Amino acid sequence: EATPGQPYGYNNELNGENSMNNVFNNVENNMRERRLDIKALLHEDEALLCLTHHPRLGCEDTTVPFSKADPLNSASKSIFVSEAHICEAYERYLVMDRYYAERIGHKATFNDTESNRAAKVDHIYMDETLFGAAASCLQVTMQATDVSEAFTLYDQLTPLTPIMLALGAATPIFR
Repeated sequence: EATPGQPYGYNNELNGENSMNNVFNNVENNMRERRLDIKALLHEDEALLCLTHHPRLGCEDTTVPFSKADPLNSASKSIFVSEAHICEAYERYLVMDRYYAERIGHKATFNDTESNRAAKVDHIYMDETLFGAAASCLQVTMQATDVSEAFTLYDQLTPLTPIMLALGAATPIFR
C-alpha cells in the first residue's frame, strides 16, 4: 500500500486544466498497465490473485522477521498485531491508537446493535487500526483532483462502505 504525496493525476503533463475525464481514465489505464506488467512476469500456469486483505494478518508467526504482539506495552494494546509491523512512515496509525486509548480509556469497540445476539459470540475481532489500514482502498483514495474534492468524495462514499464490503464479500477471509 502507498499513500500518494498529491492526488493521482494532479498537474500531470498529460492532463489539461479542463480535462477531468483524462484524470479518471488515467487511473484505469494505469491499473491495466500494472496488471499487464505483472502478468508478463508470471509463467503460463500462474495467475495474479487479488485479495482485499492479507489472509493471515493478526495470526501468529506470519511475518518475517516474526514480531510478537505486546498488548501490555504497545499503544494499541493489540493482542494480534505487533507495532513492529507498522512502518515508521505510517506513524500516524500509532498516534491514532494512542489517541483512542487516551480519549476513551479502552480500545475502540463496534457492536452491531441491530443484531439479535451479542457481538462477542461467534465474532470477528480486529483490535488494531492496521486491520483497516491494510484494506485495499486504492481506487477510492486516488480519484480526486485535490484534497477538497477527496474530502467530498470520502464523505459521500462513507455510508456505502458497509454495503460495498458485503457485496465484495471481503470479510469472510477473517473467518
